[in-house]
Amino acid sequence: MSCDANNRCVQTFGGKTLVDLNLTYRFSESFSLTAGGNNIFDTYPDKWNAKRDGFTGEAASYSNGQTPYTRNAGQFGFNGAYYYLSANLNF
Repeated sequence: MSCDANNRCVQTFGGKTLVDLNLTYRFSESFSLTAGGNNIFDTYPDKWNAKRDGFTGEAASYSNGQTPYTRNAGQFGFNGAYYYLSANLNF
């Protein structure tokens, strides 16, 4: 974070890489299973730095300080990894 003499601060967020993966196995023409995950390495965005002294994790602009992540930057979601298993049956 960098701040000017009037205490106007600008934070730069680091780049992140997200990896989604799914694998499908077809048992027959009519039945398959898919296992997969979104954000499989459980990557989170940088926390919002609300103060000049570098204290990170203060609440962003949601009510009552519910999240330490900013909603004003075009970051990805902050729910972490998501895994799933699905079955497909064709008639």
